[in-house]
Amino acid sequence: MTILGLRQRGIIANRVRIAKEHLATEINVDFFKRHPEWRERYGERGVQLGYEDACFHIDFLSAALEVGEVLAYVEYATWARRMLEARGIASTFLAENLLQVGNAAASVLDPVGKDYVAPFVSAAVAACNQPLPALVPPETVVVVFVQALLAGNRNAALNIARESLRGGKPVRDVYLHLLQPAMYEIGRLWETNRITVAREHMATAITQYVMAQLFPLLGQSGIASRGRVVVAGVQGELHQIGAMMVSDVLESDGWQVCFLGSNMPHSGILETMEQEAASLLCISTTILFNIPKSVELIRSVRTRFPGMAIMVGGGAFKSSAGLWKEVGADFFAPDLEGAMYSARNLGGELPSRNAASKS
Repeated sequence: MTILGLRQRGIIANRVRIAKEHLATEINVDFFKRHPEWRERYGERGVQLGYEDACFHIDFLSAALEVGEVLAYVEYATWARRMLEARGIASTFLAENLLQVGNAAASVLDPVGKDYVAPFVSAAVAACNQPLPALVPPETVVVVFVQALLAGNRNAALNIARESLRGGKPVRDVYLHLLQPAMYEIGRLWETNRITVAREHMATAITQYVMAQLFPLLGQSGIASRGRVVVAGVQGELHQIGAMMVSDVLESDGWQVCFLGSNMPHSGILETMEQEAASLLCISTTILFNIPKSVELIRSVRTRFPGMAIMVGGGAFKSSAGLWKEVGADFFAPDLEGAMYSARNLGGELPSRNAASKS
């Protein structure tokens, strides 16, 4: 694969991103010409969904191009395949769509860009024709907790969480080993068409309720204050429960936390950091195609607050081991425990933030 720097990758990704609506329209028109039975089967609603799917394929391709990770697009193709197959759509149609996306992207790129895009598309198409990787089943307690969530039983869910505290386990372990994997399982069930969006939303709301009940039990570190931290999701982010968990754990560890939620305008994040006199910013990015927004936010922070410590987390950064460095962050926290200890280091307990960023 052609090896390009961050700036070159960004230019190629942006060319594809800018042409998204035009390319998605062309892809969808061509697909329905070759498969007229789809229009008969799904009607105009199916045509609209086909256009939206093409937009998603392009969004994730441009994001993978920008971060330089073929595996990121393979993971997306695998996710899309599971979701579509669960809804009765064969993976051959997804492979065909991804090939269309690759050809359409190549049409707006120069030779260097075309060479760069090709391995991403070929690897994603290959993933549509290979056996799906096995899903690791959750632990029994997580399964029972998920059942309570899907039954809409708040009391049962709360009792299961409280029962997990037996034996002196810290509450943050319940966050890490029960609540977090339960949310992953809920996402998998939606992905495989076993629950509706309404059930997924209900499960998330009950989990937030459980967190609210557990929060007083988190305890405090005994330290007067490690400093002030702002936790937020970049503009365009719609998921926030992971960031909420990070906020709770950091507050229990002695930080004064200002949690702004997700999809926050960057100007509002900057204003809050100044008002709070924050020494640490935690940025949550769960979706790969929101990485450019993370880059934009970090650049703004570096310009306005040159000495600010920045930690990033979320699923978008898990697809590339060194992505957090490329976007300009000081550290990547893969989970709640990582967030807690990284925040301590970035907050000044190590001799310098530079030392922490190299660890």
